[in-house]
Parts: sequence; C-alpha cells; structure tokens
Amino acid sequence: AQIHFMAGRAGEARAQLEWLVARYPRAWGYHYRLGEAHEKAGASADARTSYEAAAKAGGEELITGHVTEARQALSRGNLELAFDLGWRLARLAPARAEGHAFVCLAYARARQHANAVESCRQALALDADSEDAHRGLAIALRALDQNAEARTHAELVVRKSPRDAEAHYRLGDILAALGEMAPAAAEFRESTKLDPTLPEPRLRLGD
Repeated sequence: AQIHFMAGRAGEARAQLEWLVARYPRAWGYHYRLGEAHEKAGASADARTSYEAAAKAGGEELITGHVTEARQALSRGNLELAFDLGWRLARLAPARAEGHAFVCLAYARARQHANAVESCRQALALDADSEDAHRGLAIALRALDQNAEARTHAELVVRKSPRDAEAHYRLGDILAALGEMAPAAAEFRESTKLDPTLPEPRLRLGD
C-alpha cells in the first residue's frame, strides 16, 4: 500500500489499506495511511473518518507520544520531523491546538514567517492560552517587523515561563526594536542571569 501511495496510485493504495484496516482494526497506522490516501484522492470526509479511527485506535497515548516527539524534534532542530509530527497531530486531534502550534514553531525556525503566523493563529483559535503558539507568533511577527503585536505575545510567554532565558531574550529584542532600551536591557540581564551560556543577550549588553 505504501509503494502505491508513494507512486501516486491512490486508488490501489486505498483498496489495500481498506483490507488492512479490516484485518487489523486496532492498528492506528493503517487507519492513518488510509486517511492520507483518501485525502490524496480528494475524499475529505472519508479522510476525516479514517483519521478519527486512527486516533481512537491509538488512544490518548498516541497523542501524548506525538506531542513529546514533536517537542523533542524541535529541540534537536529536526524541522522535517517536527513538521511531519505537527501535521499528523493536526489530523489526529483536530480540536486540539498542539499540532498547529508545532507546525507554527517549525515554520518560524525555518524562517517561513508568514506561514508561521497562519499556523499560530489556527492554534490560538483552538486554544487561546497555547504557549507554543504565542512563542511562535512572537518570533514570526518580530521577523516581519510587526513588533507591537510581537510584544504582546512575547510578554505572555514570559509570564507563563518566567525562568525561560530565551523568552526573556526575545522580549528584550522586541523592546529594543520598539526603542524601549532600558526595559530591553533589563530583559537581557534577566536572560543572562537565568542562562549565562546564552550568547545573544550578552552580546546585546556588550559583555
């Protein structure tokens, strides 16, 4: 089925995957691959049904495992894997924000900032308190020179994670771009205090 799917023969892949799903109904991966085949064929309703079946077969453990793996992929800089896991989460759990938030962060780190903004806003529409989405928006909007809005999101991240050195640095960078140099320097100092090994705030302070 995977060979047919990769070759673009979605009809043959769907037939084989439907047999596999019937034979192994508790194997979430077959349901998910069938959803992909439906999606490729333009059968969006059937795709949603298959993704729902995959999520049911895998249970909450499947979702939490994907969240953990996506976060680890981002921390290691493996953006390709982060994208893959993020989109998969968005399909498996469409009512939850995590998938879109991870895609948003991956886009931001890949410097595809307009796409990051779109994905972050999708995440926030599902969960207005998503720290990952606010973090991604702060990064992307700063890159797009939309610093007033970026500040709002960066301040929220700092409030949620006051011991996050990188969050303080990003807020300081945004404040500096807005011409608020004293508050920016305070954020750089806090960032350095929390993580003396982080080079960017030390450079901004002239250390």
